Amino acid sequence: MDAQPAQHVEPEYRVSRDAEKPLPFLERHPWMLFAIAVLAFLPAVLYSSQKKLLWHDELFTYYIAKAPTMPAMLHLTQTFDLNPPLNYILVRALFHVLPNTPTVCRIPAMAGFVLAMGCLFFWISKRFGGAWGVSSALLLVTGAALQYALEARPYGLELGFVSLGFFGWQRAIDRPGKQNLALILVLLGGSCALLSHVFAIFAWGVLILAEVIRIRLVGKVNWLLLGALLLPLVAVVTYIPLVRSHEAAYFPPAFQASLLGIGSFYSDYFAPLLMPLIWGAVLAAIFVAKPVIRPNRPMFAGKPAILALLGFFFVPLVLTAYLSYAHGAFFPRYGIVAAIGIAGLIATLGGWLTGGRRSVAWLITFALFVGSPLLGGVFLLASHPELLSLSHRERKVCEACELANRFNPNLPFVDASGLTFLEMDSRLDSPFLAKVFYLTDPEASIRYAHANIFEGMAKEKEVFPIRANVQAYSTFVKQHRKFLVFGTYDFPEDWLLRKLNADGAQLRLIGTVDDPQFKDMQVWQIDSENANVSSNL
Repeated sequence: MDAQPAQHVEPEYRVSRDAEKPLPFLERHPWMLFAIAVLAFLPAVLYSSQKKLLWHDELFTYYIAKAPTMPAMLHLTQTFDLNPPLNYILVRALFHVLPNTPTVCRIPAMAGFVLAMGCLFFWISKRFGGAWGVSSALLLVTGAALQYALEARPYGLELGFVSLGFFGWQRAIDRPGKQNLALILVLLGGSCALLSHVFAIFAWGVLILAEVIRIRLVGKVNWLLLGALLLPLVAVVTYIPLVRSHEAAYFPPAFQASLLGIGSFYSDYFAPLLMPLIWGAVLAAIFVAKPVIRPNRPMFAGKPAILALLGFFFVPLVLTAYLSYAHGAFFPRYGIVAAIGIAGLIATLGGWLTGGRRSVAWLITFALFVGSPLLGGVFLLASHPELLSLSHRERKVCEACELANRFNPNLPFVDASGLTFLEMDSRLDSPFLAKVFYLTDPEASIRYAHANIFEGMAKEKEVFPIRANVQAYSTFVKQHRKFLVFGTYDFPEDWLLRKLNADGAQLRLIGTVDDPQFKDMQVWQIDSENANVSSNL
């Protein structure tokens, strides 16, 4: 630029000095506040992890991480699970030094969640004080995103590294003369986020767009910062084989993205926060000197930062629009970065509206703490310190299997769902698994369920340690005219019961079980002696 325009500098927000004096000890040492939050968080998630068995998608992480060689593992990520490799690499590394248990498999997700808590905490603390920083971390813990700290999937890592990139970007803006560390954080956050999940590219695109807007505002390009934001896009090269494999997958219409359903996504994310925030506001109205609402200027921590948080908030909407156009499936976990926007915006808005008043922040923090799982975690740690363990709890009893054995122990037992099949295989003893089957039929799965996502089960059995049986539908029905099916007739992904009914087989419900470890509850007796299935054999 020949003529430099007047630079627009975003003023750094500081809590007004007349808010409340003096600063409490913990406010002067904000890292101690964060340490307290983490010490409450760990027993809560470790206890919950011990109670939770690995579900279908987590089993993919577990099996792939235990591949015999690193090249074999990378091949499996590109052909079976269709995710970038970072999460599997981290789990594999942990398995070399720790027990190969579900809890160890979830450590990267837990660490990513803690990283997100820390980035929000320190960013908010700098602008509104430590108490508001704690509230932002607790907004993450109290919200719906917490469940992904308990899944051996890449969503916790994605959340943490996107937060790290956002934090580094803000640090580079706040300290333009000392930005070396900030640039490293941006590079690390972006690279690791994009190597965690393919949809992280939407969140990273938000940061790049926010930087472009900031450049327009200040009238000057920070080439190092822009380069640090753009360089991680090299990781997108790893998506090419994933996209090619994903194009062959069909999801049932019930799971496909729809803009009409995006409202339920946001309501589900806000629902757990509503009552704690209401109680915090009520406590503030009762115990804080009037007026509680007394906003200061500047309004926020900077326009680009607020735009970035708003961008994170609306990522699920943009992602849903894209997947709706591409006829892809949208699951709430895909929009996890919205949690950064929700927590950051609520804490920022609260800090601004109250003029950074610490008394209000402490009351809201208290309400969020009581409304989150952390309070239970504190009591658990105090009464049962052995819960800080990486051990795996005993397998649960399979009620459907017991019902099948009581009805007729000699009949084959077919799982109608690929989800149930893989989970049952990992949780049951071998004797029963000898008669457990999953049936494949590419034509029937498309015709009756409009889905083919479990049609690769035979190939999965070749590479994963699956002990139960996988067989083609036509072959199985030819060999077994009477058998049992564990399934749900109208579940969108499942085609078997509808196929059997269409073929004229007799379906009789012999019992319903209440076993939360599997999605299915119904056990059916199938008699295909007189069924018209010859054309399918």
